[in-house]
Amino acid sequence: MRQKFLIAAQEYAFNRGDDDWFAEVYNNYREMGCDVHDSTWLTLNYLYMAETANMLQEQALPSFV
Repeated sequence: MRQKFLIAAQEYAFNRGDDDWFAEVYNNYREMGCDVHDSTWLTLNYLYMAETANMLQEQALPSFV
């Protein structure tokens, strides 16, 4: 799930022309010791607000049929 969330977040930022900014902020959180999931969520929150972070996180959850 962590990888799927990160990929979705990177695509979201890329589609808005913010891919370099996303990478910079994400790397800063990773350097501070945050894991992949937390770094991804915090980066999305910083760039686009919590609603976007929560939306992409939910979309990355596995769906069971």
